[in-house]
Amino acid sequence: MQLIVTAEALAAKAEFQAAIRFYNDALQTQPEPAYIDENARVQELHEMLMAQREPVEVSVKSDGKTTVSIMNMSGSSQNKTTTFKLFPGDYVIVGTRDGFRDVNLLGQVRDGTPPPVFTVICEEHSAKKSAQE
Repeated sequence: MQLIVTAEALAAKAEFQAAIRFYNDALQTQPEPAYIDENARVQELHEMLMAQREPVEVSVKSDGKTTVSIMNMSGSSQNKTTTFKLFPGDYVIVGTRDGFRDVNLLGQVRDGTPPPVFTVICEEHSAKKSAQE
């Protein structure tokens, strides 16, 4: 039961991939399959996790001068439009540009909703550069 509780907590924080792992571990340790079928809470968790298990294609747009990356993911892009395949969850999209303040944007990615398009542009000059001018 503790594995199911952990999976529920992770799903509530949109950490779907970790929640799926804990849920699958719980299924392997549960002695009675009827437990899953007869428990409405577990069934609801199962349905939510199954709906959030496939990657979603998202687009990130910038001005072509801002370098865009996704926190805790490798790679970055300075293209005006970049497409990523991300598993459902919450992400921080980071924009950087020399002489400008960084931009951090919280992005929610969910399967079953229209694919998100995130626009990240560094527009505010940093205080460091302004002090030099």
